[in-house]
Amino acid sequence: LDRRAGPREEDVILGTLAYMAPDLAWGEAPSAAGDWYAVGAMVYEALTGSVPFEGNTLATLLRKRREPAPSPRARCVEVPESLDALVVRLMAPASSERGDGASVMAALRHDSTSTAGLNSTLTPSVSSVWEAPFVGRGDALTTLRAAAGRARGAQTIVHVSGRSGMGKSALMQHFLEELAATSATRVFRGRCHLYESVPFNAIDGVVDQLCRHLAGRPSEALGALLPPDFAALSRVFPVMAHLRPRQDELALLADVEPQTIRRRAFAALRALLCALGEERPLVVWLDDVQWADQDSAALLESLTSGDGPPRWLLALTFRAEDEATSPFLVKQAAPEVRVSLGPLNRAELGRIAASIVGTSTLDPQVEGLLDAAEGSPFLACELVRHYTTLGTRTTLDLVVDERVGALTPGARRLLEVVAAAGGPCPTEVVAEAAGLAMDFDALARSLRAACLVRPAGRRDAPRVETYHDRIREAVLLGLPAESRRQTHLALAHAFERQPAVDANTLLLHYLGAGEKVAAAGAARRAARQAFDVLAFDHAAALYQQALDLQPERPDRWTLLRDRAEALRQAGRGADAGQAFEAAAREVPNDDTGRREARRLERMAAEQFLRAGHLDDGLRHLRATLSAVGEGFPGSGTRALLALVWHRARLALRGLKFSPRRESDLPERTLARLDACWAAAVGLVWVDPIISADFHG
Repeated sequence: LDRRAGPREEDVILGTLAYMAPDLAWGEAPSAAGDWYAVGAMVYEALTGSVPFEGNTLATLLRKRREPAPSPRARCVEVPESLDALVVRLMAPASSERGDGASVMAALRHDSTSTAGLNSTLTPSVSSVWEAPFVGRGDALTTLRAAAGRARGAQTIVHVSGRSGMGKSALMQHFLEELAATSATRVFRGRCHLYESVPFNAIDGVVDQLCRHLAGRPSEALGALLPPDFAALSRVFPVMAHLRPRQDELALLADVEPQTIRRRAFAALRALLCALGEERPLVVWLDDVQWADQDSAALLESLTSGDGPPRWLLALTFRAEDEATSPFLVKQAAPEVRVSLGPLNRAELGRIAASIVGTSTLDPQVEGLLDAAEGSPFLACELVRHYTTLGTRTTLDLVVDERVGALTPGARRLLEVVAAAGGPCPTEVVAEAAGLAMDFDALARSLRAACLVRPAGRRDAPRVETYHDRIREAVLLGLPAESRRQTHLALAHAFERQPAVDANTLLLHYLGAGEKVAAAGAARRAARQAFDVLAFDHAAALYQQALDLQPERPDRWTLLRDRAEALRQAGRGADAGQAFEAAAREVPNDDTGRREARRLERMAAEQFLRAGHLDDGLRHLRATLSAVGEGFPGSGTRALLALVWHRARLALRGLKFSPRRESDLPERTLARLDACWAAAVGLVWVDPIISADFHG
């Protein structure tokens, strides 16, 4: 190379450009100063998650020669000023300005805050509340260990509750790691998210892990383990079908009542868990169940109640402040074991702070922060880390604001998208929604370094989520309404382009974007998906959401009808009756519509009577019978006489008949049969005599 002219396009440069000192490209001899440049570039990348200069060869070399190195602190606000200055000096364009090893070590030893700053940057930048020192909770651990011992012989249900940030997940993670180190325990974990809307959301993740575990077993062993009703189970959880794809078995369920399939599926999952519990100790941990749905509650009730439940430790963790209002939690029976996590004491918080500042002696400012943490290990960790790096006392919201304010525009946009996603989101969706596909990896690393996001999901299906739910809340709180709307819209469009789009996710983001028509369509699709997997409560709620979002749609009655059917299958008779009644009122007034209205009114009558709403049921039943020319007995005496008369006619006629196909019967005859059947079934516990008459 020509030292005076510098590098040219046709020159060949050997080495890793990101860490190469510019003087080497200008033909200067290798030196210790060039090595220190490489050290500075590597430290920069460790602090920020990206290299200091990016681009093509010539442009990068010219920038390195002409521009000062970028400040790590500009990308990661937690980098101490002394370390920031040292890194910038190590990457100075002129080799004479970088210093040597002695000056570098002197800078690191300059004062006591330098070493503390170095430790507090490198260590916390890659830590999390789960990786921070686990302190205290001795009584809780003792209780969990005893519960695990009991679970080896019988079902043991544990509820772990506490306010947000009290370390519920940290406790369970520590306990399960301890358990794995001392026994051959098999653990499956599920987790709920506030904005997640998949059917059976508390159990869905457990079933995914269960499938991956079973897929690794030899075919013969797997065949012996799978329950006889495996086809029903794969109907509720389609991912199960990959273990034994038998379409003929699924075809046998075509004419089976959905309620029956669901009941058999629940029993099959219970049998599978029982078999696994016989093999080795089994633990199922469901996290953040305050956001679980009612279908999950029904499934858990089926798994845990009655005789012969699995021999397992079932641990539910949830926010204590949501226990009285969560639809899932209010349906849970009292557990065998309850662990309530209160605030950590001052000494325990002090141990967390000491691990962050790197010394056992805490100054008064840090002591004051421990008071502000109110016993929360998460809050103490974040406040002390912020004070250690920036020297200011603040609140969690301001901590997040300052970190976000120090981000580059691209990193900030990426964080906003991750926060708006509401839970683990595929990385390709986040990158597309943020418009940062080319820079995603580098920006994501910088956000991880600032403890704002963390990876989630499997290696073959990478996802990203906010570092903690409190951070997600703080980021969204600082996001202007229009920006939040646009972010949700970008996420919706990115998800639309995925090969297998989930309608529940589209609903979430179209709602956030204020796109009511699109959200209504997504809600209807999601409701159909939920009904197909027999999540009836979830389907009913989604149909209602579609109705609320688009109340004037012309086919409104079909949504009312579908919602009524979901409620019927869920066993909510009174609600189903009201929904059938509402649908009947809105059916178009033509011949087809009137026939459908009579059918819906008959369904309403049947559901009201089964639910014990006699006045409403009898009102609709009389109207149904009258429409097909059938009377209703006005008194008990007349009902008894009618029963005797009809039974006498039947005795004279005999019980022989010629079977005919339904299509061969007149429509009016079919309507009469349906009406009489509704009366016979609906009145069996109300008036057995009248019911028996309609049976005849």
